[in-house]
Amino acid sequence: MKLYHATFGSKRQSIEKNGLLINQNKVWPDCVSGYVYMASDMDGAISICEVAEDLPDEIYNSGICCFEIDTDALDTSLLFVDPNMLFAEDEEPWCFAYKGNIPYSDLKLCCNEQQ
Repeated sequence: MKLYHATFGSKRQSIEKNGLLINQNKVWPDCVSGYVYMASDMDGAISICEVAEDLPDEIYNSGICCFEIDTDALDTSLLFVDPNMLFAEDEEPWCFAYKGNIPYSDLKLCCNEQQ
């Protein structure tokens, strides 16, 4: 299974150096700490960035980049349905939270929308 993590272009260099780290650069201040957040499709991941509020213009205007993560590279015992999202009983969850860091070697840049 593939999952997607979207973030702002200004964060790309740090991700290329350090990977995706828990507790780093939260876009949503009310998010539960200690996770890397991902979505089951690229458009869903990107849409979360597109509606972010209260960010400095230089971050928001840096564009959005999205990374693909193959779940075969993850410890699935650390992968959960996103605790920030409410899904209907009959709705398939599409947002996930990973309680661990993901090295850059396990990421594939799949979208880079510079503004």
